[in-house]
Amino acid sequence: MPPAALVSYFALGGKSYYALPVVMFALACGAVSVDRWATPRRLRRVAIAFFALLVVMLRNYGEAGALVMFGKRAGSMPPVASGHVTFRFWRPDVQGRHALLVGFRRPVAATFCHDYRVLARVATPVDNEERGREIASCVLNGSLASVWPEVLTLYPG
Repeated sequence: MPPAALVSYFALGGKSYYALPVVMFALACGAVSVDRWATPRRLRRVAIAFFALLVVMLRNYGEAGALVMFGKRAGSMPPVASGHVTFRFWRPDVQGRHALLVGFRRPVAATFCHDYRVLARVATPVDNEERGREIASCVLNGSLASVWPEVLTLYPG
């Protein structure tokens, strides 16, 4: 039933890792089979593949997460929507057309919004692809639901 638990959490708007306790029981059930399969050579190959995957997946969606956390405290910020990593699956229910964009440059954003104004730039202590990207406000050309596919397609991450 672990796949059903994952699908249920996803369908109800939760994040996939909320189902981790259910998945842990499934892993325990499969431990005997894995023990028979696992040879030192196979374990090395799996470890190398896992490490390579981990390096590729170490994307930072900390900016959107920080905006969600601290924006709620400020009380005046609109809901946060981001095309980065798993944030793309939780488009907020937004009624208005005002948006706060993180990471988009003006020419790209001009395809789905207007009145683009740079408010700040991402400042990180680590030199990565996010450093210096724009944080801007704009007015969407349509509802967030109507422009969302374009936002995901054009997201620079």
